[in-house]
Amino acid sequence: MTANEMTHVVGYGALGREIVRQLLAAGRPVTVIQRRKPADLPEVARFISADIMEREAIIVALDGASAVICALGLPIRRRCGRRAGRWR
Repeated sequence: MTANEMTHVVGYGALGREIVRQLLAAGRPVTVIQRRKPADLPEVARFISADIMEREAIIVALDGASAVICALGLPIRRRCGRRAGRWR
């Protein structure tokens, strides 16, 4: 690892938090990218606000990354429908 290496983690849900935790524990510098800054973001992690749906914002946010990890989650339905014994 060189001094200029920076891992960017896009998304800070359950998966992103664990990835960031492990990277920081390994001594890797980390930048978290998502729309809003998480209240529980470790102080040593950098943060960049960007919406994944805005192409130009993501291009700018990823500048300088030596690695990018996509930790985006999928929307979770609060109610899963069940019909005739099969999940929909």
